[in-house]
Amino acid sequence: MLSFQFVPTKDDYIKAFRAFYLTNWPTWAVIIGVLLFQGLCIASAFIRGDIHFEFSFMVPLMLFAFILFYFAYALIINPLKVANRVEKDKILSSPVQYQATDEGLVIVNQFSENKLTWENFQRVIDSKEVFLLIYSTNKNMFQMIPKRAFSSIEDELAFKNLADQKIPHKKQGFFDSFDSNLKLRLVLVFVVLIFSCAVALFSFI
Repeated sequence: MLSFQFVPTKDDYIKAFRAFYLTNWPTWAVIIGVLLFQGLCIASAFIRGDIHFEFSFMVPLMLFAFILFYFAYALIINPLKVANRVEKDKILSSPVQYQATDEGLVIVNQFSENKLTWENFQRVIDSKEVFLLIYSTNKNMFQMIPKRAFSSIEDELAFKNLADQKIPHKKQGFFDSFDSNLKLRLVLVFVVLIFSCAVALFSFI
């Protein structure tokens, strides 16, 4: 049996939600693709001097703005919104103790005691600073375990190995090897780079 405990903080929730959103690469691939296409269209219109406030221009512009808002919402607004609830919600901010065994997890705080089997989870997200155990019944819900909760590297590795053995482990992709902050920087750099290349390309047309 492996025991550990921690007091959840706002920073824990921010890191957890960012790690969760940044691992959803199919969604990000579609969004980035649409974003780049719309950026290309708008850059082309600016360079050619075809900017009018017509329906044909406003639709891609609105879609472009919507996608940018989604970036901000997923990675900044929503994590901060959830984190700000921590100070107001005693359940979210109360000290919590975990016991991890071959059967599952026992989660205890001053309000309740929950026993979860490993079958309750469908996969593990292992970011630089947090473990996320994604629920089987709802892939948008997760159990957050900051790595600072472990008293030693050995305990952290023991939990990781146990979770990997007991929870179906999704094959790691290329981007899964990066931590959440690096993924965010890569996404932003990629968008800026492609958009800049598109503007440069159309400036020669």
